[in-house]
Amino acid sequence: ESARERESARYSESERERANTVRARERQRATMDQATARNLFEEGAILIVLDMPEGTLFGIDYNTWTVGPNFRGVKMIPPGAHYVHYSSVDVSEAGAQRASPRTGFFLHTGKCDMVVKRYDKVSEMVVDGPSTPDDIARFRASRQDLDRFLGAYPYDQGLKKWMSLTSCLDGVTIQRLTPECGYISSAMELEPSSDATKATGDAAADAAAAVAADDLSNLKCAPHAAIRFTPVPRRLCPPGATPAQVSLHNMDRSYTLDHVLAAIPAKGPEGYKGLLGELQYAFVCFLVGQVFDAFEHWKILVHLLCSSQAALLAHPALFHEFMGVIHFQLRETPQDFFVDIVSRDNFLTATLQGFFSGLEHAEGLDPALRQRGQQFLTHLSQHFHWDFDTEPEDEMPQVVEL
Repeated sequence: ESARERESARYSESERERANTVRARERQRATMDQATARNLFEEGAILIVLDMPEGTLFGIDYNTWTVGPNFRGVKMIPPGAHYVHYSSVDVSEAGAQRASPRTGFFLHTGKCDMVVKRYDKVSEMVVDGPSTPDDIARFRASRQDLDRFLGAYPYDQGLKKWMSLTSCLDGVTIQRLTPECGYISSAMELEPSSDATKATGDAAADAAAAVAADDLSNLKCAPHAAIRFTPVPRRLCPPGATPAQVSLHNMDRSYTLDHVLAAIPAKGPEGYKGLLGELQYAFVCFLVGQVFDAFEHWKILVHLLCSSQAALLAHPALFHEFMGVIHFQLRETPQDFFVDIVSRDNFLTATLQGFFSGLEHAEGLDPALRQRGQQFLTHLSQHFHWDFDTEPEDEMPQVVEL
């Protein structure tokens, strides 16, 4: 009996120790959360949005809410790049809800920033609000009264992932790429091409007529609403290139990459981050903004970087960070996302295969870059089960029967 009592006592003591450890961890986590919340409350940015209609779907980054009657904006926004988006919601007589195309804009916030926007009922857009120094001072003075109308940024729900997706996206890149109109819409604004012959002379009417007639061949995105991505030439060679050099530059696009890097305003040894920031801008526009054209530009940039073998030696830091950028982007996409529905070919597998081959065979390559590439290849092979060993069919030798 005494042995059982001693065993029971030891078991109870062990349970108490485990319970105390769990409670201590919970107290530590709560203390850390409170400290983070206090820091964000004191130093986080504030986005004020006035007159947003009740029932609107409003979000920032990964988070989306339905606007209530007391909504005035979001507080405790961490420093860095953020994507603000919204969609109006129509309710049918039967009670069915239908959201309009998503509209959004980027913000790059700093410590204690305050950004004021308002919803314009005429254009149904979020536009700049009263933002003079006196206006901002007035809002800051009424912070205590305004606070209860501001939703807190949910820093414990995907913030680390978001920061990884926007690590190279700074305010300069955001300003450079944002459309002239100031917003990004998932529904492309169309207008007739300059060479199209139209009868009315009214661009909006002509575009509507072309859509109604299912004739999109003479339509293009309205310049004021187009994201200002850096143009990437499909074929670019040095002046006076010989036929052999033309073939070489079509296979190794390092010359084109240098041309694109030169077109991006950047300073210092990390000037290449402007290109990586554009890659992240395009991915976020597609992932959160639901802009398909942005995904097409993302693919163009990925293919350009993966097809520039000589640049591996000239820009090792660029490619080292490129693998980190694309690593976090791929974590946000389904395994079969890049598979072409018709051909069943995986765009990214074929593109990265050439990239990894370049890393493997480049002479004089930075050993750290080569090792990073091997680790990235192993991770993709294990996580996505992608095959980088099988040669693509269009690159295999052709057998001709005589």
